[in-house]
Amino acid sequence: MLAITERLLNNYNRPGRSLKELRAIIVHWTANTNRGANAMANRNYFNSSDYIRVNGNIIYASAHYVVDDQTIVKCLPDHEVGYHVGSRRPYKPLVHDTLGIAVGDSPNNYTIGIEMCVNSDGDFSRTRQHTIELTQHLLKLHQMNITQVHRHFDITGKDCPKMMLDDLIWQQFLREIESYNQPAGNLKVNVSELNVRAGAGTNFPIKRKLMNGEFVNKIGQDGLWYKIGTDEWIHSNYVIVM
Repeated sequence: MLAITERLLNNYNRPGRSLKELRAIIVHWTANTNRGANAMANRNYFNSSDYIRVNGNIIYASAHYVVDDQTIVKCLPDHEVGYHVGSRRPYKPLVHDTLGIAVGDSPNNYTIGIEMCVNSDGDFSRTRQHTIELTQHLLKLHQMNITQVHRHFDITGKDCPKMMLDDLIWQQFLREIESYNQPAGNLKVNVSELNVRAGAGTNFPIKRKLMNGEFVNKIGQDGLWYKIGTDEWIHSNYVIVM
C-alpha cells in the first residue's frame, strides 16, 4: 500500500468530535474530473474555507482519506467525525436496520469516509487499486469485515461513487478488497501511535503516524532508528521485530 500522507484539516470542516462508534467505511467519488483535481487538491478544497456553498446551500464537507493514482492523503484521524454522509433527506433503511443508527442521529458519527479522485489527468485504475488496499488496511486495523464497507449511495441514495452504482461492479470491488493480501512487514507497531520522522532522530519533523498493530518493512538502520521508506524513520523501541 502507498504510504499515507497526513495533512489534517482545520477546525471548520473538522468538528473535532470523536466517533460514537466505528461501524462502517463509506466509499465516495469526488465527482471532479478537472485536471489537477487530485488527492491533495481535494484536501485543500475541504480546507479552503469555513464552509462550501453548493447550489446556494451552505454545507460542511470533509472525508478521512482522499485517494488518487499516486497518493493517499489523510485529512482526519480515524476516530474523529467527518462531514461526508450527512443528508437533508431520509436515510436509506441500511442506516437504521444494518448499522443500527437511531432516527435523528447521523451516520457521520459512526463512519470513516474515503474519497476516490477522478481527475482527467490521473489513472483511475490505479486510484481504484489504492482504494482497495487502503480499505483492506483499515478493515484489518480496526478489526472490521467486508460487510461493513458501503457506498455513499447505500446511505443516502446519492449517485456516489457514480461508477459503482451497478451492484455487479460494486460486488466485484468488494471481492477484490476481501481477497487482497497486504504484504506483511517485518516490524509490528506495539504502541497506540508511532511517529514516522523525516530522519533518524526526534529533532526531525513528523511525516505521518503509524497505528498499533500496523506492519512495516525495515530497509535500513541508524543506531536505534529503523528506516522504513524514503526519508521515513521510526524508533526501534516501539516496534516488534517479526
